[in-house]
Amino acid sequence: MLVFVSDLDVVAPGVDPSCVARVRSAAKLGIERVEAFLGTPFAKPFRIVIARDRATFDAELAARWKLPPTEKWMVGAGGADALVVLSPDRWKAEAVEHDGNSKRELEEIVAHELSHVYHAQRCPKPDFDGMDDMGWFIEGLAVVVSGQLESAHRTAAKRAKEADKLPTKLADCWSGPFRYGVSGSLVRYVEAWKGKATIVRLLSATSNAEAMAILGITEDALLRDWAGSIGP
Repeated sequence: MLVFVSDLDVVAPGVDPSCVARVRSAAKLGIERVEAFLGTPFAKPFRIVIARDRATFDAELAARWKLPPTEKWMVGAGGADALVVLSPDRWKAEAVEHDGNSKRELEEIVAHELSHVYHAQRCPKPDFDGMDDMGWFIEGLAVVVSGQLESAHRTAAKRAKEADKLPTKLADCWSGPFRYGVSGSLVRYVEAWKGKATIVRLLSATSNAEAMAILGITEDALLRDWAGSIGP
């Protein structure tokens, strides 16, 4: 039985208690961060699952969301009913690009995935099924909310522009080496332009056509204006 998020229903078989405590602490901060940014509490209870190793992580994702085996850069996932994270104690041995000993990185990754949980609870498609073209908003929102746009992905959009790699279609934003920073930068631009209330309205969009109708702009114009806002 799930409990409300304030009670933090954590399941972590075989995980060291000190690691559970670190993830629990990061989750509490992440919940506060997501709710403060988006203005309302999570819509319903969810579970936090800490997988003791990569095999257990993959098995959990397959059972919950029918996801294929993960690549090593992936250490967390979020859906309407759960946040699943690979034990940070295993990141050094079973992951790449992540430091399981970094308090800040753990907090940002957990907040990122909690953003997906919050979003999924308000999206008509809670598994984001068929919404790959909206990866710019799904992932960009999580990058902004988690604080990753100010840390790991701070310069990505500028570097993409310098390399002439800015996307010309929304469906292409969530691809390539700059995808996190590009998507986060675009969501930050929309927030600055239209305000937080519009970001909240976009949580219910299931296609780019719906998103552009909410924003009152064409896809081409949005990408052009955003690209112009990126510093030289």
